[in-house]
Amino acid sequence: MKLLKKLGLGFLGLIALLIAVSFLLPGKVHVERSLVMKAKAETTFNQVNNLKNWEKWSPWHQMDPNIQLTYEGPEAGVGAKYSWTSNEVGNGALTIAESQANQTIKTAMDFGNMGTSYAMYKFEPVEDGTKVTWSMDSDCADMPWTWYVPSKYMGLFMDDMLGKDFEKGLNNLKIVVENMPAASAAAFTVEEKTIPAQQVLSMKAVCIQEQLSEKLGELYGKMAAEMKKSKLEFAGHPSAVYHKYDPKAIEFEAIIPVNKAGKTNGDIIAKEIKGGPVAITTHFGPHEGTYSAHMAMDKWLTDNKKALKGSPWEVYVTDPGKEKDPAKWLTEIYYPL
Repeated sequence: MKLLKKLGLGFLGLIALLIAVSFLLPGKVHVERSLVMKAKAETTFNQVNNLKNWEKWSPWHQMDPNIQLTYEGPEAGVGAKYSWTSNEVGNGALTIAESQANQTIKTAMDFGNMGTSYAMYKFEPVEDGTKVTWSMDSDCADMPWTWYVPSKYMGLFMDDMLGKDFEKGLNNLKIVVENMPAASAAAFTVEEKTIPAQQVLSMKAVCIQEQLSEKLGELYGKMAAEMKKSKLEFAGHPSAVYHKYDPKAIEFEAIIPVNKAGKTNGDIIAKEIKGGPVAITTHFGPHEGTYSAHMAMDKWLTDNKKALKGSPWEVYVTDPGKEKDPAKWLTEIYYPL
């Protein structure tokens, strides 16, 4: 009994020592890896911004071929989420918390009773392509007490363990993006047309990049309600005129073409948009990917010595509510001449 008592006291003493030492260990963990990829920032950004693409390159998806994935929210950008169930890598969920087009993406990874970790992806144009930096930050103070001490000891080895996964994931991503067809100006056909005048309802707003899709949906909803009240009908697809495109303060105007002149009601403006000559090109894919189409249009204007007269706009031909595959979404880009 004395031996058992001594062993028990020794074990308790060891636990007390481990707990005491844990308070001297760093509570925050940072893991970071970078890799240059021979691809545009937009190409690499879109691979990370759409969570379904992760099945092509994520190191953890490849650890368990039987992993069960469930997707929620939008296909891409802020609010996009997937959950996983796996006997190999455990269970959890990941959500895109922030998304700044072609620059940064922040994700929140929820491990249930182990707490939440945050990862950041940065996309920096360099001479040879795009430098992609994948980093993760975790704070033991955010974890439940039952995981606090173990997590602080795990933090000593986190860089080595997770760093290898980051390196594998970045190499996988590099293979994917470098084997994709390049999106160049030659891939876009620009056509000149003269469009007629059009009666519309419009609403102006300013928001950051991450809020754009949600804000457009909100404005279209308000105008649709006004149309029903005023007995107006749709006379075309919804569009957005971009007066100033700064990711931190996008100034835009949501527009719905209607079949007849309406009446201004508060923030909802009824007006006629003048017709005239325009240059048009098209883009298939997620709305966040229209950057290449706009670059192609800019090149066309320069090559053909044309001048932009006013603000460009995008027409959203495909209804995401009916077509779930972003690769099939059609957007028309108009530049007034």
